[in-house]
Amino acid sequence: MGGFMLNNATDEWNLKGHFADREFHAFTTRYLSGLDRPRDDWEPDHEGSVMIAAMIQSRSSHPKWGIKGLHSWVAARVLSAMGLDVRLIVCDRPIEQSQASFQERTFDDFKADAPSFVEDTKVAVESLWNAWPQGKRHRVVYADLFDATESTLQSLADFVGLPLNDEARNMIDPNGRRFG
Repeated sequence: MGGFMLNNATDEWNLKGHFADREFHAFTTRYLSGLDRPRDDWEPDHEGSVMIAAMIQSRSSHPKWGIKGLHSWVAARVLSAMGLDVRLIVCDRPIEQSQASFQERTFDDFKADAPSFVEDTKVAVESLWNAWPQGKRHRVVYADLFDATESTLQSLADFVGLPLNDEARNMIDPNGRRFG
């Protein structure tokens, strides 16, 4: 993704940093940050639709690209409605571990709300999962990224139709496991 990627600061748990798509991050910050709880009825306004179309156009030379974030459950529906081949990958993790990780990664003022926010997001993602076409969704167990790295990465590569390479293998830091 090159120029699309934003490398955020490293921390004691993630020595390689946290990666995010710059344009998608800007879109979610501007249009989705007001969604204090997941809602199935959200749709982008005209300006948001133009911004999404620009993101897609700028990536037209990339045969495959992905997004990750708290509001990906919204983006998947929007991108699919635009006629794109959207594949859904869900990382499954015990809710307590997700809540602890979210609390650790957010600012203090979000910590009190983390359990219900994380639970609401999980419910929204599961609702999307249940509605998504069978062959277009793939579930990964978080612990398997560390305990069965090679086979888990191979299953992801197979799902998206790309060869598994060393760059993908090197993204998994065996010491980066957090909260389980």
